[in-house]
Amino acid sequence: MKLSKNQIGFTAVFLISMLLVYFAVGKALFHPDDYVYTFGGDGAFIYYNLIFQTLYGHGWILENMNYPVFESVFMTDAQASFGLLFSFLESIFPGNFITRHPIGSMHLIQYLLIAFGAAISYLLLRNLNVSNWLSVIFGIGLVFLSPQLERFTLGHFGLAFPILFPLALLLFVKITKGTRRYFLHSFFLLCVLLFFGLNNVYCLILCAGLILLATFFSFWLSPNEMKNKSLIIALTSLSVILVFITLKISAPESDRIEWQWGYFENSIELKSLIYPQTSLLSKLFHGPPTNVEARVNIGILNITILSISFLMVVLFRKPFQWISKLNASIILSLFIASLIMLFYASGRALQSDFIQNVLGDKIQILTMFKASGRFAWPFYYCSWICSAVVLNSWLKGFKLKSNFKYPLLISVGVLAFAECYYYSYKYLNLKPQYGSPYKLSVLSSIKNDVQKYVDLNEIQAIYCLPVMEGWNDKFHIKPNFHTEYNATKLSMATGIPMINAMLSRIGLSDASRAIQFAAHPLFKKDLLELIDLEKNILLIFGESESDLTLGEQYLIDQSTFLKEYKHYSLHLLNPKELMNAQMAFQDSIKSRLVQTEQHYFLRDFNDQETTNPTLDGSPVYMIANNQSMDLCEVDNFNSDTLVCSLYLKLTNEKYGVPYFYVNQFANQQLLNKTRIQIPNSRDIVDNWIRISENIFLDSTTTHLKLEIGDVNQNFYIDNLNIQEKNSSLYIENRQFSKAKYYNNYLMPEG
Repeated sequence: MKLSKNQIGFTAVFLISMLLVYFAVGKALFHPDDYVYTFGGDGAFIYYNLIFQTLYGHGWILENMNYPVFESVFMTDAQASFGLLFSFLESIFPGNFITRHPIGSMHLIQYLLIAFGAAISYLLLRNLNVSNWLSVIFGIGLVFLSPQLERFTLGHFGLAFPILFPLALLLFVKITKGTRRYFLHSFFLLCVLLFFGLNNVYCLILCAGLILLATFFSFWLSPNEMKNKSLIIALTSLSVILVFITLKISAPESDRIEWQWGYFENSIELKSLIYPQTSLLSKLFHGPPTNVEARVNIGILNITILSISFLMVVLFRKPFQWISKLNASIILSLFIASLIMLFYASGRALQSDFIQNVLGDKIQILTMFKASGRFAWPFYYCSWICSAVVLNSWLKGFKLKSNFKYPLLISVGVLAFAECYYYSYKYLNLKPQYGSPYKLSVLSSIKNDVQKYVDLNEIQAIYCLPVMEGWNDKFHIKPNFHTEYNATKLSMATGIPMINAMLSRIGLSDASRAIQFAAHPLFKKDLLELIDLEKNILLIFGESESDLTLGEQYLIDQSTFLKEYKHYSLHLLNPKELMNAQMAFQDSIKSRLVQTEQHYFLRDFNDQETTNPTLDGSPVYMIANNQSMDLCEVDNFNSDTLVCSLYLKLTNEKYGVPYFYVNQFANQQLLNKTRIQIPNSRDIVDNWIRISENIFLDSTTTHLKLEIGDVNQNFYIDNLNIQEKNSSLYIENRQFSKAKYYNNYLMPEG
């Protein structure tokens, strides 16, 4: 059978691209299971999620973190589609090659899809009547300069699929042109959007958004094949609807943050398009650093062609008469659609205070995408496609002789290669740098060793100390590497879930409950009401440079030591015994409480009118803007070290928490400032977080003031207390409630 020119070109581009992939990733191409790209951060948890789902998953709930509530596999960056596919294979064919090597299989699939992405890009350009050689050059260049390749080194593996846009756009072009198999192509487009969209919702929004916008514009620019275009809109819209229905019905009920952080902070700028630090231009001219989530290098070749095209439009009005009307309408539709998405990525439309307050507060979906700079990706792909079509039209229209045409083609190829070489090989360095710690043989060895010291059937969950909880817009606890690394490996090895969670959109109550488990023993632990009190919890205590909090140390003290390993140790904690010990501790404190006569300062805000929300039934103070508050004179204290503590109400309406500084003054002169850390506190009760800090008094300090800033919403505070360090302060709030406080810890009733 004789191969067509396109089939030969497709095969050639694929083979060339596989060779380039080999040069990029090295021996990892042939030994993909031996290496990983990261040991921490997002990437480590994507590896963890994928392995756990593959080995132990039974549906769309990912049961490795946030025990006992868990999370939808689609709400995490867990390579959800592949994880579900792998777990299905494991249930049908236990011990098959793919599920015995989940990380290696995933790496190899992604490497192959890079090469297929280039080959698909070649076909896309050929379908737009671009010449064979230009299709080869631009097809390979489009993929190997793609911003999605950087996701490998960032650990964002669910986004590292540069095949997605070329494949979806090839189907879009075929359907728009009214090919004989338009219905089959439409169904295939739906499947592509669903698979990659469920794998990572950004893939769906970016790709489906581009296709929908482009189709709407194509109605106006080229009113032909209306039935086909209507089918594109219907099926693309259906993919979005189906994904969001799946997200909704699969996700456990949770008070997630409604207005997420990141949209304005990660918006793209002009420099992030023209000369980001990933670009050859930046290397040559020492460009400034750019935000990792907001950089898309469209390339020198692209910039040159687009700039000349713009000048030709301005000067000659109709410079592209060599492009067919249908192709012109397609690329113009795509380009306009990508420009709209680029405008959204810039954040310009939503930067005014009025729009933020009116639309941002009322329509959170406008700012729900934390990595807004990614909305520039469609512009990257569309600009490359447009440049290829336009350059091809020039070569045809100007009818250059061979002695001009081929040197020009060679120059274009050399420039594309130089940019891809710098980006893919020099800047990114796509070779995975670390040996894999996740091989099943390694995990099996870990499981066998732990079983010598504890019966795993008696363990219901793992809890990490120091506390590990992250990626919630209210808490920013710095993770401990030794805890995180060893806890995830033990969970993968045994199938035991963690109470802790590193999930980007975890609910406020879920995060609070996990953190609160390590709160001061005077605080009730809500988790004990949800878990089995008869089954043990395995504590993993990672080596740390900082001291444990009082509540963290209390958990260690109540546990039974099992085994010391390098950089971490294992302890066994019985929930029922913990509950009894905590009740005994609380009773011992209550039995010796006497209303104190020592010096202290307290603002209980009982003179306020605000009573909702309330900490103990008494009025609270509302902070609506940045402000300062006079506190107290310091001559009443007998110690030069004070403790300042207060309660802050956390809500899920909007990201962020304010900052608090205790400022020391000598008369009117500011001497120093002490920040009261909020995100690191473990002491939480009913979404009120108790924060405190030691204040070391200057010898000349006369009085203290509280400075409050970063107020981006209404906050509530209560019981602002200052006392001498190491004192025992008992206070009853008799005026409005029966609440009792010991060292400003709200004591349980009874």
